[in-house]
Amino acid sequence: MSTNTVPIGEFSKLTHLSVKALRHYHAIGLLEPAAIDTESSYRRYDTDQEKARVTGANRWSCSGPARSGNATNTEDTPRSTSIR
Repeated sequence: MSTNTVPIGEFSKLTHLSVKALRHYHAIGLLEPAAIDTESSYRRYDTDQEKARVTGANRWSCSGPARSGNATNTEDTPRSTSIR
């Protein structure tokens, strides 16, 4: 692991993951910070983690159940309405 660490906000920008997602991934053990300041609890991530772990984090976030984008179009709902 390299010695080049960045704060969570910068790592968020590098990885295109939100700070909230990074905190969640840390909480569930998916993506551990390289260091945590004992006084402030600020997380720092190693820049090598961007390449090694973000792929796994993205796979995890995309593996949930698919959501229907059109919840109003069900069998009981007409597909179109004409205006007269």
